[in-house]
Amino acid sequence: MADTLDALIAHLDRHEDNSSRVVVWAHNSHVGDARATEAGAHGELTLGHLIRERHRDQCRLIGFTTHHGTVTAASEWGGIAERKIVRPDVTSIPKARSAKE
Repeated sequence: MADTLDALIAHLDRHEDNSSRVVVWAHNSHVGDARATEAGAHGELTLGHLIRERHRDQCRLIGFTTHHGTVTAASEWGGIAERKIVRPDVTSIPKARSAKE
């Protein structure tokens, strides 16, 4: 993803006014710092990590979360893409009210 982003920026700079700006809308798991995760402990990198290294002061990373819905993803690397249900965030589920309330 980072190489594709760099190629897009280079293409736009060649064909536009050399001051291209690109916005990438991504989930926290893609733009977050991999070193702070289990994936980072296994040597995996994220788009955010690579972009920070390559573009230091020229980038701003804003992560987004997901509350509920569906996502297309494979269960394993290189696997077949499947539609998966995203369960609601447990912190947003209303707490049960007691009969006294």
